[in-house]
Amino acid sequence: DNLDLLTFWESVTRARYRVALNQHPDVIKAQLELVKLEDRLRNAEAQIEPAAARLRAVLNLPDSVHLALPEKIRIEKKAVDPERIMAAIRTNNPDLKSLFHLIEKNRAAVRLAGKAGYPDFVLALDYVHTGESLNPAVIDSGKDAITATVGLSLPIWFGANKARKKEAQALYRSARHSYAEMENQLYASADQLIFEYEDALRKTFLYRDGLLPKAEQSLNATYTAYQAGETDFQNRLDTQRQLLDFQLQLERSSSDLAIRRAELEMICGADLNQFLTEERTNEHD
Repeated sequence: DNLDLLTFWESVTRARYRVALNQHPDVIKAQLELVKLEDRLRNAEAQIEPAAARLRAVLNLPDSVHLALPEKIRIEKKAVDPERIMAAIRTNNPDLKSLFHLIEKNRAAVRLAGKAGYPDFVLALDYVHTGESLNPAVIDSGKDAITATVGLSLPIWFGANKARKKEAQALYRSARHSYAEMENQLYASADQLIFEYEDALRKTFLYRDGLLPKAEQSLNATYTAYQAGETDFQNRLDTQRQLLDFQLQLERSSSDLAIRRAELEMICGADLNQFLTEERTNEHD
């Protein structure tokens, strides 16, 4: 849109120059700005395929799959509830779940190692099918045998049992420390992501509801003043450049908001919609 607008203004400066209403430097400025804007547009378009290639790689898709550009960034612009996010991390985060099960495994290993110092009693009963003897004169030929075994194993390797118990206790403590460390890291990451989410949310409203409308008003006023000969072409260029910058900042903040939301959902292991608080349902396209 800005490129089309600048193309129009470049043609206006040439027309005004032909009738001596503009100076030649204004035409050069318009053409230089047009070249710069075309280069920015080509650079943005050139980044599409590398981004699609990275996405296909993480999704394990073949190169033949075409990933279309999303037409809109649609997200509900609401604040988040930090306490509920922290609770969700404790409940749903897969890394914490894995470490929790490791703690339980090592806790059972400690109990098992503690029982290694007890005597081990063995009581067994076995049934043996013998079949008929080749010599029929053999006494009790064909009768199956039943055997009984009674045993007692004493834990005389006290050093080995003690070492086994200490090892199990060390692994149990290590798992608990790993859990606490992971929990602290996740909480710190969540705090940072919440800050970045709220910052992107604030900037989205700032550009959409504040700066962008003012920049559009300024461009319209500059257009009127330029037509009346009350301002120069450089001022009109600066005003349009500022409008484009605000438009791009709005898109960046919306993109940042969507990215931070996805990252929060990743560490929470849940849909972020249930952690949104303020009723801000306006969406930015």
